[in-house]
Amino acid sequence: EHPFSAPHARSFGGSGLRQSQLPLRLGPKRFFLSTEPKHATGKAFVDGRQIGSLWLEAHLSHNDKITHTCNMIRSAGLNPADFKVRLAD
Repeated sequence: EHPFSAPHARSFGGSGLRQSQLPLRLGPKRFFLSTEPKHATGKAFVDGRQIGSLWLEAHLSHNDKITHTCNMIRSAGLNPADFKVRLAD
């Protein structure tokens, strides 16, 4: 099971995030979620994880993973309180 799995994970593709919202950024040069495993600089994700047709950069601290996952859920128009995130060690 992927560390970012959630009961509603499949809803991101259909009713949540729109193509126009991607990539979701970590900063000016790095992406958190993208359609390909590359940052704005063209550099490959350090720890890219494919989720369906999207790529997630998992090379973050646990706190940053939680923060950016909550931001991603909000970007999809959903409430982070409706999700459970399990971080793998």
